[in-house]
Amino acid sequence: MKVLVLGSTGYLGNPIAEALVRSGHLVYAQTRSSKNVARLTAQELVPFASDPNTDDKYLELITSLKVDVVIESLDYSGHLLVDVFNKITKAARECRSSAYKLTYISVSGNWAHGTQPPASLIEGLDDERGQPAHPAQMMIPRVAAETNILSSSDVDGIIIRPSVFYGRAGGVWEDLFERATKAGEKGEKFEWYITEGG
Repeated sequence: MKVLVLGSTGYLGNPIAEALVRSGHLVYAQTRSSKNVARLTAQELVPFASDPNTDDKYLELITSLKVDVVIESLDYSGHLLVDVFNKITKAARECRSSAYKLTYISVSGNWAHGTQPPASLIEGLDDERGQPAHPAQMMIPRVAAETNILSSSDVDGIIIRPSVFYGRAGGVWEDLFERATKAGEKGEKFEWYITEGG
């Protein structure tokens, strides 16, 4: 499979690109900074510097049919996500038949399903199998953009939200595990309480 990863140096984009190349796929790795090209090359990725905010270099891979899948892992708010998605779907529509659709995977965040749960951990959170009904305020534009991705007839759209489970540094659970580890090293008990309202 030939894949374009937008945001290939990011928290989720880089491990996704690495996993795909280790599995034998050809991976084009978009980065905003040319400073990252050498590192991405060392990871056996095919890097190119492009800023989806200001240029359309990445679209050439779609119009030339060099990729089957686009994985968008950009740290964008809703309107920028919509702009990138609209450019990609327009390019795909112009060069592909409905029998050979581009697959578009958008990597989102877990806050789309809500933030501060009430007394129980699951009460008040949305079912991850459906469209979020109670997203965090900052996620509302992104959730609206995701609706466009899922309803598009020009690409096969997929939304994934792995960030709450992902375990590298910088993850949702990093601070919790760091404090627990330090307490354990000192022989201290570590307790973490969840109370209603935060």
